[in-house]
Amino acid sequence: MTMQRKLLSLLVLMFLSVACIEEDTPKNASIINVGDDLPEFTVCMSDGTCVSRDSLVGHNSVIVFFNTSCADCRHELPCVDSLYRAFSDSNEFRFICIARDEERESIENFWEQENLAIPYSPQQGREVYNLFANSIIPRIYICSKDGVVRFAYGDSNMPSFAQLASVLTALQ
Repeated sequence: MTMQRKLLSLLVLMFLSVACIEEDTPKNASIINVGDDLPEFTVCMSDGTCVSRDSLVGHNSVIVFFNTSCADCRHELPCVDSLYRAFSDSNEFRFICIARDEERESIENFWEQENLAIPYSPQQGREVYNLFANSIIPRIYICSKDGVVRFAYGDSNMPSFAQLASVLTALQ
């Protein structure tokens, strides 16, 4: 490999390693934290349903914010999809993935490539995301039936499938 190719490879790797974290990340990137009520929001999902804060009350919920250009998100989404498949038969849980500034076409391509089944909501901007956080993806919020955030994860503390499954089992 030539020196130019090595340098280009290194630059690409460096870009991908910070692709999910915005420059000048504020010390408190979260707006919604453990113990907070979910904010008022409504999104339309890829399966044709519309989900709002009110429609989640009465169900435990898993809310994931992502962008498929984010390497951490690309790694975490299959794990979340496995969780969805394991718990989707239970009427107690609602799972939603909400894009941060990404349109349907690029999401569809990733979902097809990875054979993901979890519903998602494409978003052309950050309006819904900004109700929850200022920066950093992926983000996972697990909420109890009363609409209160019980667990929150960001890119630096992403849980394993086993950890997430344990949390959901405890909420049942």
